[in-house]
Amino acid sequence: MSARNHLLLMILSLTTAVALVINQPWKGDAHERTRAQIGPLFPELTDERDFLERIEIQSEAEQVSLVRGEQDWMVEERFGFSADARRLATLLDGIVALKTRDIVAERKESHPLYGVADGQGTLVRMLGPGNRLVAEIVCGKIRGQNVQNLRNASLAFYLRRADAEEVFLSTSFFPPSSDPASWVSGRLFEDLDGAAIDRLARTSDSPDATWELVKIAKDDDAVADDELAPEAAEWSFKSPADRGQVDSAKASAIAWTLSALSIKDVLGACDPEIGPGSSFGFPAGTFIASAGEDSVELRWGEFIEDKAVHPLWIPGEPWVYAMPEFDVDRVLVSIGDLLPPPSEAEEDENPTEE
Repeated sequence: MSARNHLLLMILSLTTAVALVINQPWKGDAHERTRAQIGPLFPELTDERDFLERIEIQSEAEQVSLVRGEQDWMVEERFGFSADARRLATLLDGIVALKTRDIVAERKESHPLYGVADGQGTLVRMLGPGNRLVAEIVCGKIRGQNVQNLRNASLAFYLRRADAEEVFLSTSFFPPSSDPASWVSGRLFEDLDGAAIDRLARTSDSPDATWELVKIAKDDDAVADDELAPEAAEWSFKSPADRGQVDSAKASAIAWTLSALSIKDVLGACDPEIGPGSSFGFPAGTFIASAGEDSVELRWGEFIEDKAVHPLWIPGEPWVYAMPEFDVDRVLVSIGDLLPPPSEAEEDENPTEE
C-alpha cells in the first residue's frame, strides 16, 4: 500500500472513531439519549418521603414550618394546630413528580434573572430525623407571557434544586404559600349535618339579637311523603314567642352555613376548660346548635376589623379560631333578619313615602 493510501486510511479510521464517540449509536439517537437522561429531580424523596419530619417554606416576607406530630402534621406558627393534610400531600406529590426536563439555564449567574438566586423566591426545605436535610427546592418567578388569546395562557414557574445550578421550567408545580394561615386545616365541623340541626339559639347583649328557633317536627305520614318528594323544613320561634312566623328558608340557610364553616386562621391557644378569658373581647355572645340530643356551643369574641374575622372559642377545645366575616355574619343574624318578607297586602297597607 502506498504511503498516500495508508495516510488516507488512517484519516478515515480516525474520522470514523471520532464520529462513533460523538454520536454513540449504541445508546440510540439523540431523542432516545435525551429521554434516558430525564429522571426525577429529587430521586431521594422516593424513599425518604414517608420519613420526613419537618417542612419549612420560606419566602422573602413570611415563613411557615410544618412539623410531623404523633398522628398528624402541625403548623408550628399556629400553636401546633393541625395542618391541611390534603394540601401537604399535594405539595409533596408535586415535588416528587418533578423531572429533569425543560432546562432553561445552567449557570449561577443567570439565577437572579429567573428569581431563584439565594434569598429570592420561595425556599422549601424538607428534613428528616435529627433535622437532616433531605431535599431543598427554590421556586422562582412566573414565566412572562405575551398572550393575545387568554385560552393560550398557561402558568409556568422557574425552579431549581438548592444544591444545583440548573434552572428548570415547570407547568405543573407552583410555589407553595408561606403564610401559616393558609396551612390551617379546613372545616370547623367535619361531622355536623346541616339537615339534622333542629335547634338554633343566639344570645347577645342586644335583645334584638337574642333568639331561639326550633324545627317543627313532622308526623309519620309527612315523613313518609317527604322521602318521596322532600319539602323544605319549617321553623318557628321559641323565643321571643311573640314575633310570629319565621322565614324557614333563612333558618335552614343558617343551619347549613354553620355546618360548613371554615377556619380562616388560629388566633391563639387556651386552656380547653377555662377558655381565653377576656382576650379577643370574650365573651361577646354565644350560639348553640342542636341535632337531637347532641349540641355544640360557640362563644364569640369582639369582631377584629383589620383582619375581618370573628374570634371563636368552642368549650372543651384548646384553640381560639379566626372565622371569616362573611360566613359568620350569615349566622349571627338579628330577629328582623329571620322574619319573612312583607306580603303585597302589607305593603299596600303601609305604602312607602316618596
